[in-house]
Amino acid sequence: MKKDVIRAVAAVRVSSTKQGLTGDSPAAQKELIKRHSNQVSLVFNRPIEIIKWFEFIESASGELEQQPIQKAIEYCKEKNNKISLFFFKSIDRFTRGGSSIYAALKSSLARYGVQMIDTYGVISQQQINTMEQYGLKYEWSTYSPSWISEMLEAERAHSDVRDILSRLIGAEVYYTRLGYWAREAPMGFKRVRIDTPHGKRLILESHGDEFNWFILMFELRAAGNLSDEQVTDKVNDAGFKTRIRNIHDKLDKRKIIGTTGGNKLTIKQLQRYIQNPIYAGVICEKWTNYQPVKAQFKGLVSVELFNRANRGKKKIVIEGDKAMIITPETKGNTQRLKLNPDYPYKQQVLCPFCNRELMGSSPRSKSGKHIPTYHCGRNHKYWGINKSKFDTTIEQFVSQIHFSKGFRSKFEEIVLEEWEKRRSQTRSQSISFEEQIISLKQEAQMITDKIKILNSETAIRAMESELEKIDLEIANIQDKRNRKEKEELNTQTVINYCKFYMEHLEELILRGDDTLKNAAMFGLLFEKRPTYFDLVNRTPELAPIVELNDTFEEDQNQLVTPQRFELEFE
Repeated sequence: MKKDVIRAVAAVRVSSTKQGLTGDSPAAQKELIKRHSNQVSLVFNRPIEIIKWFEFIESASGELEQQPIQKAIEYCKEKNNKISLFFFKSIDRFTRGGSSIYAALKSSLARYGVQMIDTYGVISQQQINTMEQYGLKYEWSTYSPSWISEMLEAERAHSDVRDILSRLIGAEVYYTRLGYWAREAPMGFKRVRIDTPHGKRLILESHGDEFNWFILMFELRAAGNLSDEQVTDKVNDAGFKTRIRNIHDKLDKRKIIGTTGGNKLTIKQLQRYIQNPIYAGVICEKWTNYQPVKAQFKGLVSVELFNRANRGKKKIVIEGDKAMIITPETKGNTQRLKLNPDYPYKQQVLCPFCNRELMGSSPRSKSGKHIPTYHCGRNHKYWGINKSKFDTTIEQFVSQIHFSKGFRSKFEEIVLEEWEKRRSQTRSQSISFEEQIISLKQEAQMITDKIKILNSETAIRAMESELEKIDLEIANIQDKRNRKEKEELNTQTVINYCKFYMEHLEELILRGDDTLKNAAMFGLLFEKRPTYFDLVNRTPELAPIVELNDTFEEDQNQLVTPQRFELEFE
C-alpha cells in the first residue's frame, strides 16, 4: 500500500555573497537538509518530498517584518500548497532576530499546522500535555520540551550578531582613527591593500580618469574667476560621470535587476566634493567623531589647493601628524552681529570722525585681557572708547534730558481726556449690565412663582430648564461686568505708569531688560543720530518732544575752553 507523501519546504540562508562562496554555503546547507529529511522520513514512516526550496542571501537580524524567512512562511500559509514540514539547517540560519522574533515566526507556522525541523535536532517534535492524566487538553497545558532550548539558541544567534559586528566595526573604527580607510572608495579614489606597521591595511589611491576630473574641479574653483555653475559645466565637458553601480534584488543578492549612476556633475555634488577633506588627505567622519585625522595616504590635491578652492569657508591646517579644520564657526571669535546685545548703541551713536556707525568688539590689551570697546577706523586714524566709559556717557546724557513742557502739557491733556472717555464708557456699560441683571432676576422670580402653581411634570421641567438658562445668562453678564471694572483699573495703572515715566525718563530708556530695545528708545530722542562727541558736548539735534535741563545749559557755557574738547580723544 502506497503511503501518503509528506509535503515540505526548505530554506537556506547566508548573510552575504562572500559567505555563500566560502564556508556555510547554500549548497552545503541543502545537502545537509536532504540527508536529514531522509532520516525524518524514517521516523514518520512516510516519504517526505521537499516541493520548494527558498534561498536567501541577506541578514536576518532585522525586525519581524524584515525577516527574509517571511516569504517562505507566506508560501506555507497557502492551503493549496498543503505544507506540513519546514526544514532548515539551524536556528541561526532561520533567524538572528532573537527569541521574541523566533517565537513570533514559529507561532505563525504553527497556526497553519507546519512543524519546524532543524538538522541539529534542537527543535523537538514531541508535545507534552500536563493534563493528560485527567483526559483533558488545553492550549496552555500543551508545550514542547525543547522550547527553552530553542529560546536560548535564538538568543545566542542574536548575540552572535552583536559580537561579530562589535569586533568587525570596532576594528574598522580603530584603524580609521589611525588614518587608514575602511569604507567604500569615494569618487576619484580606489582602495588598495598595502603592508603597514599595523599589518595589511586599506588606503586610497587616485583612480584613472576620475583623478583628472577632481584636479580640474579644484583648480577651477581655486582660480576664483568662475561661478560654481560654470565650473560644473567645464568638468562635465571633460567627461565627468558618476560611477555605475548594480542594483540587486532584495531577496536574491546575486540577481542584478538594474543599474544606477552614470550621471553628470551637479552644483550640489561639486560643493560636497570641494568641502570633503578626504581629497586633501584628511579623514573627518563619524568614525573619527568628526575630528580631523591626517590620513596614511596622500589626497588627490594639496592642502593649499584645497584651502584656495574653499575660499575661506573651510581651511585645513597640518601641524606635524596633526590636522585641524577651521571653519567660520570654529575660529574662536565672537560672531559679528548687526544687532549685538553686548554693543547695543553702535547703530544709534556715530563715529565722531567719519559719521558712520560704530563697531563693537573686545580687543586684547597689553595685559592680555579683552576690553569691550566701541571703535572705528574707517579711512581715518583708529579711535576707540571703553564700553564702560561709553555707557556712563549715555547715562549722564539721558539724566539731563526731559520731555519738553509743551509735550508734557499736551500729553497729559490727551491722556486725561482719553481716560475720562473710557471711564465714562465703563460706567455706562456697568449700569447697563446691572439693569440686565435686575431684569433677569425679576424674570427668574416670575418663573419660580409659576412653578409653585403648576401640576404638570412636563411643564415644571420646561420651567426649570428656562430658569437654568436665566441663571447662566446672569453669571455671564456678571463676568462681563467684572472684566469691565478691571479694565478701568488697568487704565488707571497705565496712566500712573505714564506719569511716572514722564518724570523719570531715564527709567524708561535705560532700565529695561532688553539692551537692544533700550538703545532703540534712546535713538528716539534725536532728530538726527548723534556722534559720541555730540553726547559729550551735549550738542545733538534733539527730537521736538525732549530738551536738555536748564541747569545743564547754564553750566555748558562754562565748559568752553580755548582748546577743542574733542582733541583729548584723538
